[in-house]
Amino acid sequence: MTVRERSIRLTRRPGLRQTWTTNIALFSHSGQRALLLNLWVPNGLIVGCEALFISYAPHQAGVFLAAGSAGMLLGDLTVGRVLTAEQRRRYAFALRLLLAVPYLLFAIHPPVLVATATMFIASASFAATLPLQEQLLELTPDPVRGHVQGVESAGRMTWQSIGAAVAGGIAQHFTAGTAITSVAAISVAITVFSRPFVVRARAVRVQVTNA
Repeated sequence: MTVRERSIRLTRRPGLRQTWTTNIALFSHSGQRALLLNLWVPNGLIVGCEALFISYAPHQAGVFLAAGSAGMLLGDLTVGRVLTAEQRRRYAFALRLLLAVPYLLFAIHPPVLVATATMFIASASFAATLPLQEQLLELTPDPVRGHVQGVESAGRMTWQSIGAAVAGGIAQHFTAGTAITSVAAISVAITVFSRPFVVRARAVRVQVTNA
């Protein structure tokens, strides 16, 4: 089935009241809230780590950014095109952890080659977004899927800005390496402690599917 065949075309542009009502329904659903939290916050905090590359290593920042871009490309291709839907769901939690855990190495100020490999591996795990988005859409009625995708995308970009601000604020008082490690640790903690809610959302999705 093509994208055109799957698309939901609205007969008219939604008004402010309809938008507000849809948002209330979205954030009232515990499963969708948990998925949005995992799509926004850990991801945004790691973007905050990347925002400190120039402060951490001014002369190697370009190498770090290139490694991160290559890792993201490989991760998206692998998770999106090679893994099945079931495999994506199975590995989603591990990918979310792998997004942040490698940055904990910055506590010991690793050599440039090790740091570059860290960027590559961690950035490949940005692909954890894909299975979470799939779960979110499976919990979303067809008529408002486009709206929910817009909310998810806007929130993710907003949290990337917040993550950069948080990391920059910490770096004002500590070293860039300490700030990167701290922000990564917060990302790991959020991923771990929110896991039961994501699992519960998956159980709700199965019930809805079987209903």
